[in-house]
Amino acid sequence: MPYVKGNTKVTTIDFFLTSPNVQVKDVKTLDYNFKHSDHHPVYLSFKLN
Repeated sequence: MPYVKGNTKVTTIDFFLTSPNVQVKDVKTLDYNFKHSDHHPVYLSFKLN
């Protein structure tokens, strides 16, 4: 069944697990309406301590 925004059920299942020497600056999901896959890309910006 194709994705229909507002009608198709979506859930969050992806996450980042980081070590203590990684400072997470920003995490966001890039919403491309599932155009190229069954997942949204997830962006992570970080700093190594």
